[in-house]
Amino acid sequence: MWRIPLLGLLALVTGSFANKFGTSHAFDCDARKLASDFSTSLRSKAPPTPWSSTVAADVADALRLSECAMKGSQQQFPQSRVSSQQQHTGAAASSNLTVVVASDGSDDNNGTLKAPFATLHHARDVLRSRRLSLGGLSTPGNPGSVLLRAGIYYLGTTLELGPLDSQTTFEAYQGEAVVISGGQLLRNVPLAPNGAPGRLSAHVVVDNPAAQQLFVATPADGKLLGVDVTGCRTATALGLGPRLEWAREPNGNSERQLQPDGYALVAGNINGSFPDPPGLHMEVPEPASNSTFFPVFGRDRDPRNVPAGYIWYRVGGGASRFSPPHTFWNGTVAAGLRFNATGGIDRHGRHVSGFNTTGWNTRDSHGGVAHVFHNALWGSWVFALDAFDAATRTLTFLSGGWQESRTGFMGTQPFFVAGVGPALDAPGEWWFDKTSSTLHVQTNASTDSATNGSHEAVVVDLVVPKLRTLVSIRGNAKAATHTAHGCSASASPHVPNVPPGTASSGLAHSITFSGIAFTHSATTQLEAYEVPSPGDWAIHRGGALFVEQAEQIKLHGCAFVRTGGNAVFFSNRVTNSSVTGSRFDHIGDSAFAAVGSGELSDLVSSSSFPDLITYDSNVCSGVGIYGKQSSCVFVALASRTTVRDSVLFNGPRAGININDGAFGGHQLQRSLLFNFVRETQDHGPWNSWDRSCYVMPDRSGSAAPGAVTTVPLWTHLHGNMLMNGPSGNRDLGNLFPSFDHDDGSAFYHVSNNVVVWGGFKNFLGHDKIWTGNLLLYPGRWSGGCLTAWGGPGHVYTNNTCVSQSGMPLQFDSSDGTKPCYIDYHNASSVTNVPKTGNNVYWTPQGTFALACSQNRWNLAELQALGQELGSSVHAGTPPKWQVLARSLLAI
Repeated sequence: MWRIPLLGLLALVTGSFANKFGTSHAFDCDARKLASDFSTSLRSKAPPTPWSSTVAADVADALRLSECAMKGSQQQFPQSRVSSQQQHTGAAASSNLTVVVASDGSDDNNGTLKAPFATLHHARDVLRSRRLSLGGLSTPGNPGSVLLRAGIYYLGTTLELGPLDSQTTFEAYQGEAVVISGGQLLRNVPLAPNGAPGRLSAHVVVDNPAAQQLFVATPADGKLLGVDVTGCRTATALGLGPRLEWAREPNGNSERQLQPDGYALVAGNINGSFPDPPGLHMEVPEPASNSTFFPVFGRDRDPRNVPAGYIWYRVGGGASRFSPPHTFWNGTVAAGLRFNATGGIDRHGRHVSGFNTTGWNTRDSHGGVAHVFHNALWGSWVFALDAFDAATRTLTFLSGGWQESRTGFMGTQPFFVAGVGPALDAPGEWWFDKTSSTLHVQTNASTDSATNGSHEAVVVDLVVPKLRTLVSIRGNAKAATHTAHGCSASASPHVPNVPPGTASSGLAHSITFSGIAFTHSATTQLEAYEVPSPGDWAIHRGGALFVEQAEQIKLHGCAFVRTGGNAVFFSNRVTNSSVTGSRFDHIGDSAFAAVGSGELSDLVSSSSFPDLITYDSNVCSGVGIYGKQSSCVFVALASRTTVRDSVLFNGPRAGININDGAFGGHQLQRSLLFNFVRETQDHGPWNSWDRSCYVMPDRSGSAAPGAVTTVPLWTHLHGNMLMNGPSGNRDLGNLFPSFDHDDGSAFYHVSNNVVVWGGFKNFLGHDKIWTGNLLLYPGRWSGGCLTAWGGPGHVYTNNTCVSQSGMPLQFDSSDGTKPCYIDYHNASSVTNVPKTGNNVYWTPQGTFALACSQNRWNLAELQALGQELGSSVHAGTPPKWQVLARSLLAI
């Protein structure tokens, strides 16, 4: 993380966006138009779906193009059929291994177009039976298909798929609008006035009384309740109704508001912390860490003050809140918080609501949850409430605090509480009284119901999320593993001499979902989280669609909308698999995760990691509705993950997070990232870590079979556009590095990117190449064009940087808070300073200086010392920057 104090924060959080940087409104709008045009170019590859036409408007809103008198791209994709009551007029399925499912079908039918099945579970079972009659999956060439007609399919239980379902495609029939829901549909709920102004109530029987979400089934039902139905265009295009807000204090909207709106401020932590049992601290001196020499911090020193090169590991103690109970941080979280009854002003000068507990009692707090930001705004925690005390103005916690791996307290950061009955006081809120099985919904208080003052009941359909996982694709846990050398695959021990890629190998393989939307998965923030590797992030190993021990899994043209937790999770061994042409929108936690498993530094003994994963031509927005340490793409202990041709925007933290330096070989190609780090601090749209060293299979291509290495493959970031902003919780963009290579990141090649309102950062790392990039007004908060603490192997060449400062580079002690350790006359020191040359700098006055505490060099002086050879500096803004940008982005 960024440890050195930076000046001028308060000056950066007030005033208009462009004026903060001394740039023009015209430049700001030109940058937004560039992003819009790039988005249109990228989306041209996506397949037509029922929700395709909504993306352009979402991008335009996120870029705030209306401020520039611009509209979004008017490109329209062919609209697929969306009716849920289409006639079944086709002929019988063309193959015995093709079956049809329809929302108005019957499992007593034969599964043809004229007589479709009703459930996916039955379709799966029929295909299994028919395959067995053909000799089973051991005989190749028995692909099967499940064609889904338009409609919403409410799953009673998770659709579990395994090796017996290999070579099966689940597909929307001829592009019809197909939705798989993890919710329980409550039909014709008679919500009636109960005497309280605007309050409607009904006795209901729900399968998941602990649910933290409630949805109105359709937009029409939402209008009956007077609820805004326009919050999620993807959902509306699919005929899905809005999410209601779980009774909340202060009042707020989880989907539309960014902190501090809808939040109060913590007034202090109560005494005590949890969990705090005895624990074990472990340090592994060999192999040495990949981190190297830093002039300021000393050799291999990181923020934990771990001795040189060690891998640190904690079992038990503060790690007990995770599952499994280990982490790389040995601390605890607060056991509760204090609050103020009145509002106040946060550290950025913004008004924050008070915390109103009128009418509360301890019984009411049971079942509620508190959402609290980390003191450093590195993410957020969720806690189950234990007790409430009005006299001391305290809330105590029963469990939680595992949704972020770092320890600490809340300070005076934003928080809110949800799920407490007396907090039900704002239109669009709901609360379920488990003691009486009574559902309460708050409508406009000016009427007794939502029907223009009528005292009659409002009859609506509602959906209660029930399943955390809608579809699980899971092979045998003993599927093919690596040999002791960690490279070649061997057969599962109970099925000798069977190659991977067949059902009997234990792997599920060749399963495809195409053109299908997934929604209404239950929240997971109070389920088990783990710390997979030494980055700052923790994650729940699960998702609406979960894959493990599998290969050649394909998700194409799908949508994941309003999930309660992660959307798609590739766990442990998943290889040669892809997510393409899909939409992720309003996701509770992270959109896509590829996460392996390992023991300390050993990644050789098993093959428990994703490899060769492709995330291509997707659109992701609105992640982190509940979990604020979340991203569109999360990677930990995974190898060769490629993200390309994708549009990622609107998230509370990073757009892409690489949580460790294991394996490497990742690629980010020709993608657009903007509007990230909107509710947190000290991060970038791209964020990476490398605090540990791993022994892993050598995939360099030149190694002998069975070879292992401690050096990962290089990761390439090429041809992308990253923009900080234009919106965020300070309404001025997040103002952090666009490419944030944190704590020891190494082996990165960053080339031909366009970066707006953010620069490059290296902290505690080595071996990076930045070349051919265009950086536009990176800002002092992000450290200029390049901020690099010492470390060998850094090269910054052939870049064009337009800086609002005459000091576009910051090395070592550029801020003057520590002595300068750069000595250009000392070869050892120069080794740990980035090699720069052939760069073009544009500054307001055409001046250039590199400052290091008491030392300062201009461009000519640096060139006399053998640095910045071939570089030049000019005044103003390059007149043809847009031409260069469009050339780099190939638009």
